Amino acid sequence: MFFDDRRKHGLRHDPFKALVAPRPIARVSSVDVDGVPNLAPFSHFNACADRPPTIVFAPNNPRPNGEGKDTLRNIEQTNEFVVNLAGYDLREAMNETSAHVGPAVDEFELAGLTPAPSVRVEAPRVREAPASLQCRFLTRLRLPSDHPEVENDLGIGQVVGAHIDDRIIRDGMVDMAAYRAIARLGYMDHTSVETVFEMPRPDRRRERGPSGAGIRRLYPTRPGIPIRAARPPSSNLERGRDSMEARRPRRKLVRRGRSGAGREPLFRRRLVSPLPPPPRPPGRRSRGPGSPGGGWRPARGP
Repeated sequence: MFFDDRRKHGLRHDPFKALVAPRPIARVSSVDVDGVPNLAPFSHFNACADRPPTIVFAPNNPRPNGEGKDTLRNIEQTNEFVVNLAGYDLREAMNETSAHVGPAVDEFELAGLTPAPSVRVEAPRVREAPASLQCRFLTRLRLPSDHPEVENDLGIGQVVGAHIDDRIIRDGMVDMAAYRAIARLGYMDHTSVETVFEMPRPDRRRERGPSGAGIRRLYPTRPGIPIRAARPPSSNLERGRDSMEARRPRRKLVRRGRSGAGREPLFRRRLVSPLPPPPRPPGRRSRGPGSPGGGWRPARGP
């Protein structure tokens, strides 16, 4: 089947969320300016960078009264929040925090959870959670919406501290069997991690030597050289593009003073080419770099 109108798919429900699954669930805890805590789950959540660790979640859809999410308002006022990751044992408590209640209601008390002090932020974490990520709010992005009452937002935060329950750590790694992270599927369905398998990337291979197993790149690269440069160009078009980059001069941005006379360099960007300069064209010769007008010029005739 194919459809390009979400109102004309012919199914019982919109399959979009069921297709983009499973999705990890973030129970975001925050506090308002008066110190009232808030705890709410969001299934539109994931990691989006790791240097530094950065997460993104989407507090979309309005409350039944048409107001915005308490979580988004709190983190914009305080610039910090905590992502509490849910395990299978806390599934019922997590579901209780999804209830639409007033801003003055403490969801920790409503769900029977224990707030614990954080180290790097003021917002409390969930003591019973297997892991919690303490985050500093970075920015909010507004996404397009096709509904006049729905506001689509992305909240992005940088992880400044992480708390992990010792019960899910084994042999220096997170034990997913003990973690049993819960995730959202489509409709009202959920799942938890029950099966784990390892699958190394195809651009790496394992070599067994006298000292044991090791991992080596199939395509070694030098620092500062793109991965594409480790292989020869696949076409004349690519070779020509790299040659043009090799001949392109450096770019220099300047800043003018108040009078407009002074010029101070801001920075220079060096264009690095993975290929050597092109060979000298036939019928041309160089005067040498030290001679006036040094460079390339057409060779004179006989």
